[in-house]
Amino acid sequence: MQPIYLVMGDEELLVEQAEAKLTAWALEGVMAAFNHGTWRAGDDGAADCLAVARTLPMMSSRRVIVLRDLHEAPPELLEALCEYAEAPPDSAVLILTGKAWPKAKGTDFGRRTENRVKKVGTVLRFKSKDSKPEDFAIQTAQSLGVSLRPNQARTLVDLVGKDLGRLQRELEKAALYIGGEGELSDEALRDVCSLLAEAEIWDLTDAIVARDANKALSTAHRLLEAGKRGEAHRLVSMITWQMRQLLQMQAGGQVRMPGWKRSKMEASLRQHPIDPADLFARMARANQDMNGHRAGDRRILEGLLLDLVSRA
Repeated sequence: MQPIYLVMGDEELLVEQAEAKLTAWALEGVMAAFNHGTWRAGDDGAADCLAVARTLPMMSSRRVIVLRDLHEAPPELLEALCEYAEAPPDSAVLILTGKAWPKAKGTDFGRRTENRVKKVGTVLRFKSKDSKPEDFAIQTAQSLGVSLRPNQARTLVDLVGKDLGRLQRELEKAALYIGGEGELSDEALRDVCSLLAEAEIWDLTDAIVARDANKALSTAHRLLEAGKRGEAHRLVSMITWQMRQLLQMQAGGQVRMPGWKRSKMEASLRQHPIDPADLFARMARANQDMNGHRAGDRRILEGLLLDLVSRA
């Protein structure tokens, strides 16, 4: 492997996917617990990652260091990166990601670093203007086990825009909405993409994680009253999708949400961690009950919320 990989662009999803693939590749055969670290360029102490990268790995052939959000890097970190890229150690793989280099005030250490990386490593760029959102939507739908025709792909892009991350999230919700198999119709896409504001659904998920039954029920009632027939079923799909996002966060993965909400959710997860097997068993029972019409959708949703907030 090469000592430095620079992944940049305004198409955040592709940048994140490239980072994940490079990290998995670099960690192959490496004792990750001792030799893998992730930093954010805008955080205090971010420059420590370079000192760690220069340290010999423990019981492995290399260290793998990831530095994200280069667009937030202060000048002193950029200068340190430029110096590091001049002579990177062979015992480390440094993966740098971000939207773009910060605007330079004086010496442009970002561009200097990039020029040096080109000599010793690899530079990858992902620009939204170069993406093909309809093709991406069709391929993503296939990976989720559902099908999406070109006409429906264009409908989806018209509804939510060309941002690939947003397209992926809406397709995940739509796939859940139709049961994880079959073809996504225009009607299903419009139902899911016009579903109640995602921020309000996060309020419901927040209450579940925090085990606040009163807030969970009052938020659900507000959403049900604002929706239409069948809204309870769609809410269960949305809760399932967002819980999957939170499990990804709990495992240390990246989840897109506002910074203040991320901090709040991370604190709630530390206090009330989610058991994945238990969670999805409860969700599956509720979904089965709704499909079987053994009780009213609203009653099943309320029972599910109470079940989730009282989980062991």
